[in-house]
Amino acid sequence: MPLEAVGLGDTLARMCTNEALRKAIERRSDEIEDIDQQERALLSPPIPGAIPVPHRYAVAAFVAAWHQEQAIAQRYQSILAAREDADAAFLKAVRIWSRSLGRSNEPVSEDAPDEGGSWLGAAASYSRALLGGTPQIAQHGYWLNSDEREEIGQIASIVILRVRLVAGLRQCVLAAQELPGEFSGKGRSHDV
Repeated sequence: MPLEAVGLGDTLARMCTNEALRKAIERRSDEIEDIDQQERALLSPPIPGAIPVPHRYAVAAFVAAWHQEQAIAQRYQSILAAREDADAAFLKAVRIWSRSLGRSNEPVSEDAPDEGGSWLGAAASYSRALLGGTPQIAQHGYWLNSDEREEIGQIASIVILRVRLVAGLRQCVLAAQELPGEFSGKGRSHDV
C-alpha cells in the first residue's frame, strides 16, 4: 500500500492493543477520514497554489519533526522520495532541515545544504517561528510571499492535528496498559 494511502485510521488502529480504544477509533471513523481527505487535498491538490507539491510535503515533514514525531516526519519524507518531481539533492536538504528542526532546543543548522534553494531554508525557518511562537514571525518568512506563508500555516494546522491525535492515542494506550483488566474500573471512588 502506498504511504499516501496509509490513513490516520490505519495508523491509530495499528497502535491500539486495547479493544475499548479500538472501538473508540471505529466510532470516529468518519471524522478520521475527513482529516485524511483534508490532508490529501492540502498536500497533493490537483492545482497547486503558491507552493509546489514536493515543497508541501517538505513543510509537513518540518512540522512533524518539530513536534518530535519522527515516524510521521519520515512518512512525509518517504512520500516525497517516491515522487518523480523531487530530486536527490532536494530530498537530502529536506532530511537535514527536518533533523535540525526535530532538535527544538538547537538553532536551525547553519550548515544545512541549500540544494532546495533559499525557499526551503526560509520555509524551515518560518515553520519553526510559527510553531515556536517567535515574536517576529514575519521576519522569518522574509523570502516567502503572503500566499506561501498562508499555505504553510494551513499545512502546519493539518499536520499538527495528525500529530496530536497520534500522541493523544499513544498516551491512552500507555494509560490503558497501566489499568488492571480491560478498563475494569477498580479503584474508582464511586465504586467504594
